[in-house]
Amino acid sequence: MARIRKFIEGDREVKPPQSEVDAYVQRIHDADGTLFLYLYNYKQGGPRPGDSPTQSTHFDLPAARAFKKLLEDTFGPL
Repeated sequence: MARIRKFIEGDREVKPPQSEVDAYVQRIHDADGTLFLYLYNYKQGGPRPGDSPTQSTHFDLPAARAFKKLLEDTFGPL
């Protein structure tokens, strides 16, 4: 699990998605009271008992604002 520090424009050759998964979200607070949005998913087919998420990340408010800007730069106003 990692907190987003900043977004960096990538330059990799990337293919469109080949599968779909459900995204899970939770709102959590750290010991200092900082609010995070925890976003995670499991492999295709969903979680099974004992599974850990395959991908996860934490957004604090600055990261959420930066991500919203990226989304709107890509897709237009939301």
